[in-house]
Amino acid sequence: MTIAVPIQVVSAVYAALQEIADSRVREICADRFGDETAFASICDLYERAASYQDHADERDLNLLSWWVLTAGPSNPRAISAEEFELLVMTKVEERSVPLVMPRWIPAYASPGALGRRFPCLPLASVGDATVRQAYLGLVEHVAFLHGAAAPPTEICRTSVPWRVVAIADGLEPERAAGEAMTSRLDRLRNRLLSENLRGTEAGWLRRLTPEVVHRRNGLSHLNRPEDTGDWPFVRCVDEVWDQDTVMELAAAMSLAVWPEIMTSVENQNAPALWRSLQDTWSWLG
Repeated sequence: MTIAVPIQVVSAVYAALQEIADSRVREICADRFGDETAFASICDLYERAASYQDHADERDLNLLSWWVLTAGPSNPRAISAEEFELLVMTKVEERSVPLVMPRWIPAYASPGALGRRFPCLPLASVGDATVRQAYLGLVEHVAFLHGAAAPPTEICRTSVPWRVVAIADGLEPERAAGEAMTSRLDRLRNRLLSENLRGTEAGWLRRLTPEVVHRRNGLSHLNRPEDTGDWPFVRCVDEVWDQDTVMELAAAMSLAVWPEIMTSVENQNAPALWRSLQDTWSWLG
């Protein structure tokens, strides 16, 4: 699943960031880029590039994400990520763009996203490539489910359970050879719940129960012994998740992958990205 992000949207985000974080970005530029004017140069470049209606490439979006995460949270005006979303949208001409900023990470919300933000696709292409592909596939399933004229039962029955457990497998490795997937899912859920998540988001995470693993295993092995705790295949077929359950599990997996995305965005070599982009956009003059 790919995201086509207009350069005009990138320019709008930079303009909004410049509005709330002027003093902060100068400090970042001096410290990381060795040039206090680097951010102003970036904003100027994308303002001019927006006139050409081109779409952003991976480097454009990775650098943008780095700037938002680096300068946004400590902005002098103490604007929240949610307030920053609204500020950005006042600068975006196309109001249908589903741009959101959960935890100060620019993303496109999936159709039907819960709380308007989860699940969503981060604009940055960073982090573990395998986990990212598994997660993007889950969001694609959800988007298809939301737009289907009739409920696509097989997505709810098999595709989503498989993706959820696969992502958890990638995020929570075994501590000892052969550690049960149910234990690893419990550990992932409990760690996320301990990170001050409350209310609705905590409710999504509590959906990550051993049942999810037992269902996935039942789909994979038609003749599992009954004492494994895994579901019989016929039960998986008969007891299909409804759309609300699917959306909550997809939102929970968004919360699960977000810490890795944030760390990966933060650890990018932003000055190197900027040098590369300067070469690419040199034709602007």
